[in-house]
Amino acid sequence: SSSIGGWIQSAFLSGSLATQSYDHFGSSISVNSVGDRVIVGASADEAAGAGASSGLAYIFVSGASGWTQQSVLSGSLAVDASDGFGTEVAMNSTGDRVIVGAYQDESGSTTSTGVAYVFVSGATGWAQDPRIIGSLATQSGDNFGYSVAMNASGRDRKSTRLNSSHV
Repeated sequence: SSSIGGWIQSAFLSGSLATQSYDHFGSSISVNSVGDRVIVGASADEAAGAGASSGLAYIFVSGASGWTQQSVLSGSLAVDASDGFGTEVAMNSTGDRVIVGAYQDESGSTTSTGVAYVFVSGATGWAQDPRIIGSLATQSGDNFGYSVAMNASGRDRKSTRLNSSHV
């Protein structure tokens, strides 16, 4: 919110699982075009049973009673320690599609190849679309998912790795 003379705080968002100082809640944030949906990355947070610092992403929606947490997202493969899920996030203009990078995820025994996940909001909540893997992101240190972007519809997504990009 803004007021004459500057900005005023209208809400305080915190993730239900982001309880440690090192969870990196807010490491990346994206807002839909209306400003009533937000995705917040917590790249060092972890869900129960996941590796330490595997990462999570939180979806918040604004309604008549203020901001509420709608969902907590984690990738199907981002369960190992230090995967970095949520280091980068992007949301489409309507707030029903998101992409989340996990640039330190590994492919088999190859470390930090990286991956990017797409989630879609539907009648039963948020569901993971098939993961995006760069065809060239097969070497240790490729870091695919280090940066992610999404167009207004969310149908075109981009994730990059060091020294190249993939659509």
